[in-house]
Amino acid sequence: MALVLFGLICVLVNFGFEFYSTNLGANVMIDILPDFVGYLILYFALEKQESNGRWFRESLSVGVGMLVVSVLVFLSQIQFLFSWTNTLDSKVFALFVSLITAGVNHIGSIIYALTMVFAALFSLAMMSEADKIRHKGWSVTYTVFFMLYVALAAAYVVLQFIQLPFSSNLIALPVNIAFILVFYFSTKTLDVFEGR
Repeated sequence: MALVLFGLICVLVNFGFEFYSTNLGANVMIDILPDFVGYLILYFALEKQESNGRWFRESLSVGVGMLVVSVLVFLSQIQFLFSWTNTLDSKVFALFVSLITAGVNHIGSIIYALTMVFAALFSLAMMSEADKIRHKGWSVTYTVFFMLYVALAAAYVVLQFIQLPFSSNLIALPVNIAFILVFYFSTKTLDVFEGR
């Protein structure tokens, strides 16, 4: 359960630092808890849970896709490391990473929307586990989280086309923290991820 909790924290909480890169001439944001680490941890946990239900399989499918996307996002965050060498290989790789960065910057909100889809499917998986033991409290709680994450996914798609005067992550952060806390307390009752 501790590894699954750590994976969810990596995926749902963006904890990083920003600094100015003289190589790029811009501010660079590096995620201390990269999403791909969280998706990798969750992949191994959900792969073992796959036999438990459809929603764990669906979560696993979206998680694998997001693992690939989050590796590309992480490469775009550390592109400043590749711009200082002058070998042909490093220049080609720096160009590849620059193209990834341009794509990530253009569809950043869509990537967050897909993260919310993953969280919604994970909520459904946990809700189905609560239904198995007829625990109405956790079932209703995870149903509410499912609806919140579907609404957040739709909101991030809309945010791809409009600009808000504040960071859109301020909307999702309290929901994500509440979800992590609920997951922590509910797994003691639901006993889904024994020993993981």
